[in-house]
Amino acid sequence: MKNPFILLFLFCVAITSAQFNYQSTIRNSTGQVISNQIISLRFNIKSYAITGTTVYSEIQHPLTNSQGNISVLIGNGYPTIGLFSQINWTSGPYYLTVEFFTGTNSCQWVNIPFDQNGTLGQLVSFCNGQYIYGSCSNFNNLIWSDEFSTSGAVSSNNWFAQTQLVNGNSWYNNEQQHYTNRIDNAYVSNGTLKIVAKKESYTDQGVTKQYTSARLNSKFAFTYGRVEVRAKLPSGVGTWPAIWMLGKNIIETGAYWSSAFGTANWPACGEIDIMEHWGNNQNYIQSALHTPSSYGNTINLGSQIISTASTDFHIYTLEWTSQKLVFSVDGIVHYTYQPSIKDATTWPFDAPQYLLLNIAMQPIIDSNFTSSSMEIDYIRVYQ
Repeated sequence: MKNPFILLFLFCVAITSAQFNYQSTIRNSTGQVISNQIISLRFNIKSYAITGTTVYSEIQHPLTNSQGNISVLIGNGYPTIGLFSQINWTSGPYYLTVEFFTGTNSCQWVNIPFDQNGTLGQLVSFCNGQYIYGSCSNFNNLIWSDEFSTSGAVSSNNWFAQTQLVNGNSWYNNEQQHYTNRIDNAYVSNGTLKIVAKKESYTDQGVTKQYTSARLNSKFAFTYGRVEVRAKLPSGVGTWPAIWMLGKNIIETGAYWSSAFGTANWPACGEIDIMEHWGNNQNYIQSALHTPSSYGNTINLGSQIISTASTDFHIYTLEWTSQKLVFSVDGIVHYTYQPSIKDATTWPFDAPQYLLLNIAMQPIIDSNFTSSSMEIDYIRVYQ
């Protein structure tokens, strides 16, 4: 019997209008690459959900190279269900699942993660004459990004480390940390940004706290578009990571934009929470809006359960138009905000917003907590 748990780690995906490319590194359950071996894969294209009807299935037997890599064209294998050429892509969405043959004397197939996001299915859509992974979007022109490709300190061209206490001797929400501009709390290595929350006694601005972290403001602001953030979240009771946005016009002590553009207090400036996660509710991911009509314990929110939020990377996406805000994880939408009445109290979202990345520490913290990090592969903004 071959090892029944083989993980595919995606390092590149390219798509054409006919067949699309699947490139992966094949590893066994201990993380070792499987090199110079023929493997058997079954690709299934399912309609509407990863548990939906299989409209097409094919088997391929690629040979891994010395690094354990494979590259195959989906649509070029031995079909077992349907014909690739007869898939009506306009009637989707469709999901791609991948299975690995584990048996030697019998057909035994095991679902495996499609990529290192850890999901069993990847959304495939037909948009503007070509197949793409993910949802169709009206925003496809990349206008700003940080790929975190240079190791060391976070780019000062892209980010400002916000450290000044804004609420007397503390931050709002009774947060327990100091935010610092130290490389200990925010740095780039191996192609990803690490924001690190740490247990340590640290004195700043005359106040001593027992935890440190980082809160980054983007030096880029925009109105409308698509934001994609590929991230792996921290763990531990007390951690509160967020990927979010605030109006560029916010009046907030120590914020990057406030001194030059601040004209509105919170929540009149508008807050868009693309992703929030709490270590005391490990698998729960939330997106929310804060406006004058509902803020703090806002009613405008949506969520989904992500069982691998802290062990695998996932893509957190916001689609922001003049009419609505749509939030998703790995292409799965969990919340749409589209108020029937748009005014200053419900829709302060027709003005530029900037991005924020941080890990806050809540009042109740696991006594064994020492440190944990939010790891970000990239941030991309499209219009």
